[in-house]
Amino acid sequence: MSKVLIAYSTVDGQTLKISQRISEEIKEEVVIKSFEEINSLIEYDKIIVASSIRYGKFPKSLYKFVESNQQQLEEKQADFFGVNLIARTPEKCLIENNVYVRKFLESISWEPHHVEIFAGALKYTKYRAFDKLLIS
Repeated sequence: MSKVLIAYSTVDGQTLKISQRISEEIKEEVVIKSFEEINSLIEYDKIIVASSIRYGKFPKSLYKFVESNQQQLEEKQADFFGVNLIARTPEKCLIENNVYVRKFLESISWEPHHVEIFAGALKYTKYRAFDKLLIS
């Protein structure tokens, strides 16, 4: 049985929830870890990289993870999924129509084997006053 890693970054937990849901559909052994928890990718046969955006940007930890592990991501034909609010409409789930994912992919040299885009969650009532001001 092969071993799959879902490596993720999340702000409000939506990317983790999506990762957990995806893991339920995979018929292999799945390990879900944040970028910071990962020491090595050697033991995994397949890798899925997942991250959400905040204020229009993916986190620096995503870029660092991709840069540090690019060779293994390419060798293992790693996939990527991005989570953002604009993906709430079907057309924004396409790379060419999703500015955040498109810009991310253009800014890195790694080419994911497969890319998906999922809608994020807007937990407005749980945000601090500063965050609410930026959103409105």
